[in-house]
Amino acid sequence: MAYNEQAVEENKKRLAAEKKQGENAPAHGGCPGHRLINLRREESAEESDKNAFVSPMVGGFYQNMPSRLMQFPCQIRLLPPTAPCFENAKILIAADCTAYAYAGIHESFMKGRITLIGCPKLDDFDYEARYFFAQRY
Repeated sequence: MAYNEQAVEENKKRLAAEKKQGENAPAHGGCPGHRLINLRREESAEESDKNAFVSPMVGGFYQNMPSRLMQFPCQIRLLPPTAPCFENAKILIAADCTAYAYAGIHESFMKGRITLIGCPKLDDFDYEARYFFAQRY
């Protein structure tokens, strides 16, 4: 293939436009599951305390309820101890199987709390060593 100066210039312009467009995109790298996302739903402390541990059942059936997850990721190993979501937060630490064991976990326990999930029985990970930082808040 022969050198084509016009094609090179067009390619340079295209790459520059893509780079400029990419500058406006949120910066993150690696697995998208490691990207911190704040999903906080604003709720007063009074509402949070009033609604804590309330059964989401109506007439014996769970209603369609919104997710109460306030951050992503929620896997304890993926959320760094320095994540901004921890500051002045109420925290729920739960085994990852609890969501399957209790259908109303979002309304009854997660609402108004940063949720961390993991399995201390099966995970080869020292949770206590990593999250000892909690005393600073």
